[in-house]
Amino acid sequence: MASIEKRTRNGQVRWYTRYRSPNGQQRTKTFDRKIDAERYLTTIESSKLSGSYIDPAAARLTLGPWAHGWLDGQTHLKPSTRERYAGILRAHIVPAMGLDKIVRRQSQRSAGLGFRTVRNEICGHHAEGAPRPVADPRCCGEG
Repeated sequence: MASIEKRTRNGQVRWYTRYRSPNGQQRTKTFDRKIDAERYLTTIESSKLSGSYIDPAAARLTLGPWAHGWLDGQTHLKPSTRERYAGILRAHIVPAMGLDKIVRRQSQRSAGLGFRTVRNEICGHHAEGAPRPVADPRCCGEG
């Protein structure tokens, strides 16, 4: 359940919103106007119900650090496969999109993504008219 609290400090009125993310963490945000706080909480609660909630901390994460963290977590890979994936990250993905922000939805669908899923997500962007991030046609299974 979300709540709004009015606080006055140094003669200035602020509205504090409190809510819980889908994973149970308490979040707060401050507003100057009550209507802004109400609208924000309505949006948050609606996104939680529809399954489209985006964690604010995850929304700031960029592809480069996430990709390296993902590769570090793939402990089952053979050394040659790990080095191949690291080379693809180093030569193609991080230079092209390393600073792009990733928005990870807080749902069970985002857990356990494999290399092909990540590759298909990354390569899928060129289908929408954006330049292909990897010059190799095998990137998207075309070769």
